[in-house]
Amino acid sequence: MISGIAILGTVTATLASWLVETVAAEKEQAEDLHATVQRLEAKVDLLATEPKHDLDPTSPPIASRHLDQWPCLTVRLSQLTRAAEAEGT
Repeated sequence: MISGIAILGTVTATLASWLVETVAAEKEQAEDLHATVQRLEAKVDLLATEPKHDLDPTSPPIASRHLDQWPCLTVRLSQLTRAAEAEGT
């Protein structure tokens, strides 16, 4: 009878230990997720307060504005464009 009580106590203690560890791990994960959400909200707020520079729909995309500084990219871009057009026909 004493051994049965000892086994029951051991099983109960093991179950309680597992349950406490699981709850602690989930709480830590929830705290990490909450911290991540707060950082993302701060970034969104920061981006929302920045002035908008590219509101002109007629302005070229950012990449094409800087292609004149890199002639080799302009040549490669035209080659890729011609290759894509040739594949499309």
